[in-house]
Amino acid sequence: MPLRAPPEGSCVADESAAMSQGAPHIVSPLRGVTHIQRMGQASPLLLKAELASGTSRGNLHWFVDDTSLGLSKVGQTLNWQPPHAGRYLLRVVDDGGLTDSRVVVVEGVQ
Repeated sequence: MPLRAPPEGSCVADESAAMSQGAPHIVSPLRGVTHIQRMGQASPLLLKAELASGTSRGNLHWFVDDTSLGLSKVGQTLNWQPPHAGRYLLRVVDDGGLTDSRVVVVEGVQ
């Protein structure tokens, strides 16, 4: 059976392409960083996302796993206190339905 040529374009999400389409881009917390929380002295993580330059529409809706955290305006931060150590899927959705996500790792120490 002959092989077919793959479809045009890329299946891999490209952050620069998403930004050019106006999708939100999470700038905090940083990607690939393990966040250390001291037991009894935990401090909130600051959640912040930006949109493509010149775009400043509406609200950003924040989610961790399947739980809503709240909303913020573009360029503003939202505080989130992780309930315990672990891996979390952080997502942000703008009013137009465009989204960005990243895995956040939180480690607890004494």
